[in-house]
Amino acid sequence: MPKAPTVKTSVQEHGDACRWSPNQLRHTCATQLRAKYGIELTRTVLGHSDIGTSEIYAERDLAAAERVMREVKIAVDMIFQVAVIEPKSKG
Repeated sequence: MPKAPTVKTSVQEHGDACRWSPNQLRHTCATQLRAKYGIELTRTVLGHSDIGTSEIYAERDLAAAERVMREVKIAVDMIFQVAVIEPKSKG
């Protein structure tokens, strides 16, 4: 029965076409976790006691931040519009 290849031998076989490190895999995984589940869960999964450490591994999702800010602006605009159209009565 042939011996299963190890990660090290697989990477060596691929040579320059497949350059990665365990840290890069951890970084990629952390970024995906943060995007899907948030930084708090990412911190827990990575085993960090300090959330700042998790933020080093997990890149910020600027597209998500932009989307949230658009939603917040829409909500604020709606609230402002209601306040202008229907001012509170004095009484």
